[in-house]
Amino acid sequence: MHVDEPSSMLGALMARYGARGAVFVSAYDPASEPRTEAENQAAQARLEQEIVAQGYRVFAGVGEDPDGGCPGEPCLLVLDWPREKVLALGQAYGQNALLWAGTDAVPRLILTR
Repeated sequence: MHVDEPSSMLGALMARYGARGAVFVSAYDPASEPRTEAENQAAQARLEQEIVAQGYRVFAGVGEDPDGGCPGEPCLLVLDWPREKVLALGQAYGQNALLWAGTDAVPRLILTR
């Protein structure tokens, strides 16, 4: 997925599950401050457990820097997660931004701070 570009793969996945929205989010490196791999993995596991406990469909993914300047990090793609909950949880996990897509399957950068 690329910001502001339609994603046919995302659109197909959303259509398959009848989803009207999707978010791509991570708990790694809150506020862009590097954490140890153990800290990041623990935060990511907590985030995933919290989302799954609310009953949302979750897929594992990797967020990558399109310029290749930073290593990829595990992310979660969550279908039909209400935007207000997305923002609140992103803020709770110290994330600066996330990717949100509506029915058009165009990922848009949403700042959480």
